[in-house]
Amino acid sequence: MSIKVINELSDSFIGTLNKHNVDIGLDERSILMLDQIIDADAAEKTAVQLNAMVEIYGAFLGCALGQVHGFAWEQRKEDGQWVVSARAKNGDVVTINPFNKIYKRFMNGDEDSISYFYQMIQKSLAGELPV
Repeated sequence: MSIKVINELSDSFIGTLNKHNVDIGLDERSILMLDQIIDADAAEKTAVQLNAMVEIYGAFLGCALGQVHGFAWEQRKEDGQWVVSARAKNGDVVTINPFNKIYKRFMNGDEDSISYFYQMIQKSLAGELPV
């Protein structure tokens, strides 16, 4: 995967939903809609289908976090995974793996809510929670 592919996946996700009259973009409102979108798409999936969904939704989540809060994509050297990072007000670096978060949401349902996760991200960026 590359940043180009990640951006293409995110753009494709947005375009597909917009064609189906779902108003979504790289903004906070759309991040908060992800739980609802995932629930609507929560039918039983093969491993291949689940991996594809994780890549598409994860790319969107990471790109939206970039647009809203300035997160930047980077590939970790230690494991090759793509993550997004941003600096909190207190100087800490907040790093998130959006693909892992989406996978957990598909596997665990509301227990791994994207909306709740997003609230914790905001608190971490504000320096209210330790990283």
